[in-house]
Amino acid sequence: WKFDLDPCAPVNPLWETATQMYNYKEMSRIKFQRQQGNIKGKSSLELLNEFFMFLQGECPDAISVREMPKLNSQQAFSVIYYLQEHLPVFPDTIEKCDRCGELFDLFYSGTHCDVCGNLCESCDDCLCNKED
Repeated sequence: WKFDLDPCAPVNPLWETATQMYNYKEMSRIKFQRQQGNIKGKSSLELLNEFFMFLQGECPDAISVREMPKLNSQQAFSVIYYLQEHLPVFPDTIEKCDRCGELFDLFYSGTHCDVCGNLCESCDDCLCNKED
């Protein structure tokens, strides 16, 4: 096998089952070029939410910007989506809830349904994939 994408595989397997092993927890973390004190201990979701708000005009205290971007929620998430899918800068497990607009990490909570869309844990009332 070339890739091992089994979500049930142990984090530290006893032997390799593929030439390229993946760890889903690692895949949902942002990889940084360097470490900075102001981001230490924050989850990928927290950091992406801060960036999401920055794109909508809220500047974090740690930086100063002359001209703030002022995108709407959909435009801001389009930037994040581009940086997830085209330039794999951010993990692609962070989604925007199609109901309330909150960001959530699909690896830890929420659901994706082809009918209902992406739903955070608070809005997840999808019954499409549930068996009776």
